[in-house]
Amino acid sequence: MKMKKKNGFTMVELLVSLVLITTLSIALFKVVANIQKKEQINIARNSLTAFKAVLNNNIETDFINDTITELYSCGDNCFDITYKNKGKVRLNLEDNIITYGSMKEELPKSYKLYSNISITFYESDEENKNAYVLLTLPLKGDLEKGFDNVKYMYLYNSKENPINDNSIKVTLDHNNNNKNEKTYIKVLNGSAYGTLPSLIRSGYKFLGWFTEKTGGLLITKDSTVTKNYNHTLYAHWEYTDILYEVISTNYKCSNAQVGSSYAFTYTGDCEIVDDGNNSWRIRLLTSGDLTFSRNVFIDAFLVGGGGGGGTGCYYYACGSGGGGGYTLTKKQINLEVNTTYPIVIGAGGKSYTDGESSKAFGFTAAGGLHGQSSGAEKAGERHGKDRRPGRGADARRDERKHADALSRAAESGTERIAAADRDAEQINIRKEI
Repeated sequence: MKMKKKNGFTMVELLVSLVLITTLSIALFKVVANIQKKEQINIARNSLTAFKAVLNNNIETDFINDTITELYSCGDNCFDITYKNKGKVRLNLEDNIITYGSMKEELPKSYKLYSNISITFYESDEENKNAYVLLTLPLKGDLEKGFDNVKYMYLYNSKENPINDNSIKVTLDHNNNNKNEKTYIKVLNGSAYGTLPSLIRSGYKFLGWFTEKTGGLLITKDSTVTKNYNHTLYAHWEYTDILYEVISTNYKCSNAQVGSSYAFTYTGDCEIVDDGNNSWRIRLLTSGDLTFSRNVFIDAFLVGGGGGGGTGCYYYACGSGGGGGYTLTKKQINLEVNTTYPIVIGAGGKSYTDGESSKAFGFTAAGGLHGQSSGAEKAGERHGKDRRPGRGADARRDERKHADALSRAAESGTERIAAADRDAEQINIRKEI
């Protein structure tokens, strides 16, 4: 039996002790690091509070107690503000030092500007000319997530106390098809655009403001104004649901083009049909390629081309009419975004010719069967008689054949309808309500 020395430790005891000491040291280090970080955050917040207090005593005081008569841009982060009583004051930021008249204050060390200073003009009441100027210093801290923007608002009546300025008028076009909805702001060249409105539209997601109606560059509140002239920004949208309002105002077919942010495109002819009670259809009238701009679930109703009639009439004996095209209904078909789906619209058959099949999304609705010849045509030719319209002698036999065809169609999951106008074959697409 081994005995350990009274004045020594085994190797295992030494290793266990080392692990415990290391674990405690790491835990203690984390505690100390968290305390230091919290202390640094508190110091940074205090310095930001002191910075805001200095600005409040100068900018905010003038905004409240004086009247602005002129406001001009003098470059990036540079503005000349003229007050009725105080006179001209230059607001400028250079080398992390903000100057306002005789005031000079360094930005807090843990903070920086993440875009240019913005001065934006807003009119909230067109009739009474209630307006305001929003001055924003876009600050961001290094120690915490988020932003600590410093904002000052100057309220005024643009009718009684107008401001002379070199501002640029920006038209915000809601890009809402034919509704012609627009709002307006004024900005200064070299400043940031400042706060831009966020829009809401049923069935759509607002993507932001862009320099072009389609495409273009995204403009945010932090974007610098570089156009020294009046210009327009356009709202961009992405539709989030297949609503009638969305579909009927944003589609492109070979015979019609509506809107600009197309919910779907089709290389053939189409039309949108509102059936009422939140029910609507896309009718695909001629063959083509169909593409949706997002993933959708649809119901499809296919109609095959009608069969051509039988030939030959001799007095009251004529060939039978052709059968209507078969129909097929499929629900909850998943169509993938930006995927092209070929659509084939079955044409009606000519005399003594079956109608063509309609095909879409991997499904087929067969065309109608052609009618039967009366057998009297040749007899009429042999006797040199004129052919005249009349009731087919084999009508009852054709009716029995038609009933048999419907029975066979029912067994295969389709049905057949009469097709009086054989040139109006179609495929209907609707969203399941």
